[in-house]
Amino acid sequence: NGGAHETFLKIIKFPFRPIMPVKYVGRLNRYKCKRLFDILCNLKDLGVGRVVYRDTRKRFFPNEPSYVRITEAVPDYSKPDVLRGTVWGEVVFRGQNEGIKKLTLSTHKPDWVLLPKEEEEAFCSHDAPAYKPNVVPSKITYPPLLKAMVVDELERKGEHLTEEPMLDLQVVQHWSKNKKHGASIYDTETHILEDIDNQRSAHS
Repeated sequence: NGGAHETFLKIIKFPFRPIMPVKYVGRLNRYKCKRLFDILCNLKDLGVGRVVYRDTRKRFFPNEPSYVRITEAVPDYSKPDVLRGTVWGEVVFRGQNEGIKKLTLSTHKPDWVLLPKEEEEAFCSHDAPAYKPNVVPSKITYPPLLKAMVVDELERKGEHLTEEPMLDLQVVQHWSKNKKHGASIYDTETHILEDIDNQRSAHS
C-alpha cells in the first residue's frame, strides 16, 4: 500500500511535463554559403581564373549578374582559420564590368559560391542594361511638425520666410575605420550610392 500511495502522489504532482516555448534572440544570419577563402584554398592556384559570386547579390538582382573572376589571391596565414586575405579579380556588378579590383572586406563573409566551369559561359554571357544608381539629394523639405517649429522660431525672432525651408542631408559612413562620420553632400557634387562593399573598399 505504501508503494502504491507514493506512485499515486507522483501522478497527481507531475501529471505531464510542460513544453516551454522556444524564442530566438538576435539577428538572423542572411548568409548561407561559404567564405571566399574556404573555396579558394581548396582549388588549384587558389582559384585563379575561376568565377565566384555572392549569393545575396544573385537573390537581390536575379536579372543582373554580379560575379568576380579571380586573378590573384593571397590568404592571410597569420590567422589560424584563414578567414581573411586579399583577392584581386575582374568585378562585374549588376551586369557592368568594373575592371580589376581588390577585395578585402567581404572575403570573410559566408556568402560566396563557386560557379562550376560548365556553367561559366551561360552565367557570364549577359547583355544587361545599365542599372540606375540611387542618387542622393542634397536637400529635402522639412517634416510638417519640424517645419512648424522652425517657422515659429523665426517668427519669434521677427524674421519671415521668403522661400521654402530645406533640410540638408548627410551620408553617415558607419563603416569608416577612423570614425569620422558625416560626409557632407554639396550642391556642386553628385553623390551616388551604388554598392556598399565598393565604397568600403575605397575607404580602406
